[in-house]
Amino acid sequence: MRKIIIYTLLILLAGCGDNDSSSPQTKTNTPDSSPQDSQTEKDQKQSQKDNSKKDSSNPSSPSKKTKPKVISKSKVCYPNMCLRTISKSKIRPRKKKWYIYPQVSHYRYQPPQRFIDLKRISANHSLSPHFRVGEFMQKWKGRYALYSPNVVKILEKIRSQMGRKMKIVSGYRAPGYNHKLKGAARTSRHMFGDAVDISISSGSLKKIRQLCLKYGASFTQLYRGHIHCDWRNKPANKGFYLTHNHQILHPGDDDLISHMQSESEIQYTQQDGQIIISVYHPEPDDAGELHYEWKVKKPDG
Repeated sequence: MRKIIIYTLLILLAGCGDNDSSSPQTKTNTPDSSPQDSQTEKDQKQSQKDNSKKDSSNPSSPSKKTKPKVISKSKVCYPNMCLRTISKSKIRPRKKKWYIYPQVSHYRYQPPQRFIDLKRISANHSLSPHFRVGEFMQKWKGRYALYSPNVVKILEKIRSQMGRKMKIVSGYRAPGYNHKLKGAARTSRHMFGDAVDISISSGSLKKIRQLCLKYGASFTQLYRGHIHCDWRNKPANKGFYLTHNHQILHPGDDDLISHMQSESEIQYTQQDGQIIISVYHPEPDDAGELHYEWKVKKPDG
């Protein structure tokens, strides 16, 4: 009898174990996963992170807008606008002969390395409140041109103090155009973008000359009908002139004065009871008839 009871209990216990094993799915799944499953989940998470990084670094990704990088050396800025420049190496081969600069070892005559393509902009664009692109740079004087933003700023000041319109007779000239002009200097500062010839319908050219000197002009010449001013001894604009360290070093104004004094000559001759004074100085920077002004101080007694 005892054996029968024991066998019955064992059968009941075995039946309970079978019921547990056939219980719903949720009962059989344990919260702890196998090492293989855990490694698979880690790989999936890492893959998602890598994909998100790729999307964020992709400039074409719609989720993040990126602005194009603008290199400061590729543009020059005037009071009213900025203009892009191109490298001299990109000038069309048939045009390059117009951009052969004179070989001068002096720091002041380093050829520019970048230019404005006038075909890509309008001559009517306003560089400053009173001056337009076409007043300083014209395609027929050179499709690829340059002009100093600093000089434009100075001319704005002169224009304000003069209180009247000034005509820009000449701004930039490509070397090929400059060489065709009779009487133009071989190393004219007009080829380097820091010179200007100005005329006015009424008023004094001498007043403009005084203002040019007031605002740091390195050289001025008074002609019949216009005044030439240039800032050859001032720092060049980095948007046009680049060296290995992106700088052009300039000595002081004393260097220019010393050069002029060493190259100039004044001769006095007497003829028929008259004293004739003749003067030589380095070639004029512009074509035209120079106007000379002499001031003689009588000796005491």
